[in-house]
Amino acid sequence: MVNKPTSPRKYLLVMTDLDATVALSTTALMAQVEALRAADRDALPAHEQAADATVGYAPSPRRMVMTVLFIDIVDSTQRVLHLGDQRWQALQRAFFKLSQTHVERFQGRMLDRAGDGFLAAFDGPSQAVCCACTLRTELRRLGLFIRGGIHAGEVEVSPDQVSGIAVHIGARIAAQAAPDEILSSHTARDLATGADLLFSDRGTHGLKGIPGRWPLFAVDLEKPRTERPKTFATRFAALAQQKEADTLPTLEFPSVRRS
Repeated sequence: MVNKPTSPRKYLLVMTDLDATVALSTTALMAQVEALRAADRDALPAHEQAADATVGYAPSPRRMVMTVLFIDIVDSTQRVLHLGDQRWQALQRAFFKLSQTHVERFQGRMLDRAGDGFLAAFDGPSQAVCCACTLRTELRRLGLFIRGGIHAGEVEVSPDQVSGIAVHIGARIAAQAAPDEILSSHTARDLATGADLLFSDRGTHGLKGIPGRWPLFAVDLEKPRTERPKTFATRFAALAQQKEADTLPTLEFPSVRRS
């Protein structure tokens, strides 16, 4: 028995039925997925359901490398007890106003404020170091001393905050600083290589909740400048001044006796 070949028209009908079946299967599958999503949303608390309905399935926050700076007023509780509430609040307002000015001056963003400190983010560690050291100098005139911590790492960035392990490391570094000291991680120091900044070794420290030992560095604005070699013109000018000084007459004044 010889099988007759399938006619093109019949073959086309078979393929059409297959496409329809696949389409129906895909539609059913998508319906099941949507039903599972709806079930997940129903299992959420009411406030999270409202946020999910408004925002939908948003992508994760953008990740990028930034430098975080934590600043904290030293002995703030003792200052409150000494000054009283009203005077402390006035000093606190001056602190935050001055801090905001310097953070913006060095192209940073102040992201979070506490009662006696703040968190700011910068594009690079040099800006953070300059901001912290300049602010420290200005606050000394107000009788305030601060401690600070600087770290550079990858963070998750949203419109009004940064988050991630790098932020926690920065906070732990600030907690290790002595009064009137700004500490930096080795990561921030390495990224600032070439800047005219001073990083003084403060040894390795354990950071609470962070694995391993971390080398920390106290920061300041200027490196110690070595004396430049004198040129011939400089030496000649110095010799001329010395010769002129040697030729000046020495004036002697009579001694005055006291009776």
